[in-house]
Amino acid sequence: MKTRTVKQKMISNLIRFSFFLMFMFFSMLSAEKLYVFYPSPVRPHHLQKTLREACPNLEITVFGRFEDFADKVKSHPPDAILSKPEILKSFANYFIHRSGSKDGESNEKYVLLSIDKDISVDSLSSLSIGFINLMGRKNTKLFLSEQLNATPKIKLVTKVEDFLPLQRFGMVDAVLIPETFVAYFTKNSNLKFTIADVPQMRPAIVAIAVSDSIKAEKILKAINGLPLDKSIIFGVDSWQ
Repeated sequence: MKTRTVKQKMISNLIRFSFFLMFMFFSMLSAEKLYVFYPSPVRPHHLQKTLREACPNLEITVFGRFEDFADKVKSHPPDAILSKPEILKSFANYFIHRSGSKDGESNEKYVLLSIDKDISVDSLSSLSIGFINLMGRKNTKLFLSEQLNATPKIKLVTKVEDFLPLQRFGMVDAVLIPETFVAYFTKNSNLKFTIADVPQMRPAIVAIAVSDSIKAEKILKAINGLPLDKSIIFGVDSWQ
């Protein structure tokens, strides 16, 4: 009798577990897929964890390298992608549906950050500048030359934290970063930094592009509802 009861319990538990697995499987199939590539001081795995907790009904993957991001978009297209607008333009089948803004401004200031020396923005073509690899070597350099109206020597890095070694070892004259990144450098280094505004560089901050064959309503609703402490990771306080 006891053996029979134990077997019944095992079968009942197995059935419950099977239903749970089926529920999880179909939930994953129905979840809208969002890819994120947004180079910032926040590391990709931490950003992914934060976004997944804030948007549990979405399947979110955050990438740390443009090449990995671009390859995945092509091989396993998501419902939507979140990145800088200049990057989103690289993907012909995706169209921008939401743009982020800060204090009503959808564009951001860029600055030159140097160590112990003043940098003149009037002599950009004679400088060696560090910059994040936003969209591959060729396209990133083309983007910079158009933004700066100059052709400085460019040293590309993958991660924001890679800038500090470039500066410490004198491999560049300055690094070109969004003004919002300055706090990261002053917090993580005792170096004496000099900051120079680059007035001609005011690109858009961040946006979401949706596949032309999908509405991605869940993604757009989730991003619109992001709490301020999550949206500010992207340098914005609202989405429009």
